[in-house]
Amino acid sequence: MFCPNCGSKNTDIARFCINCGTPLLPAENSPPLPPQAPKEPGRGGLILTFGILSVVLLGFILGIPAWVMGHHDNKKIQSGVIDPSQKGPTLAGMILGIIGTFLWALGIVIILFAVTATVVSFNALKKGSASQNLAAVSPVYQSKDPTLAYYDNIEQIRGQTTDEKPAVFLLRVSLGYDPADKQVSGEISLREREIQNVLLKYISGRTVTELSPAHYDDLQEGMRDAVNAIMTTAKIKSVVFREFTVVK
Repeated sequence: MFCPNCGSKNTDIARFCINCGTPLLPAENSPPLPPQAPKEPGRGGLILTFGILSVVLLGFILGIPAWVMGHHDNKKIQSGVIDPSQKGPTLAGMILGIIGTFLWALGIVIILFAVTATVVSFNALKKGSASQNLAAVSPVYQSKDPTLAYYDNIEQIRGQTTDEKPAVFLLRVSLGYDPADKQVSGEISLREREIQNVLLKYISGRTVTELSPAHYDDLQEGMRDAVNAIMTTAKIKSVVFREFTVVK
């Protein structure tokens, strides 16, 4: 005997359904059970396929459909509309779809972060390069460290210091000038002996202490000014020591 309420099978002598408790009519008076509607076949195989492909190949392109279809079909399985045998592949495909979607979303985030970091680094390097180029052509920068040409033909200068016990010095210099100035090298060549004499007088008026390395910068500036005092058409920019020996 079948329960007219839930369809559960009971013994022929049962008065109440063992499943839902509904009173049972004698078998001869029981109405026939209505035929059950056929269950939907489900899409477990398709959902599982989409889920696998979403993890290994196409990411969210198939991950989202697997996720949505699996959630929809799982509800139907729970309500008895779809054959329960589809529950395993449906759930597996849905879970794989979720995993595939999140993995590919994470990959996209990482790629965007890497691209952004690369662009920022490139712009920073480009900006730094532009700053260096600006400094290279800046008049202020050029005035501090200009590129000079040098006149090296001044002969060695020998003399004595003004100390009570004079020391002997040996000096060889180069004269730095602006390479764009076409007249300065010619005037230096014409005044070579005169320049040598000016430098000799300038150094000879110093003591051993004043000729020490600690005073080189001051000596070079003073020698430059002394040479420029006799120049007429152009000026030198610096005096560089090629040799400077003081023997006590």
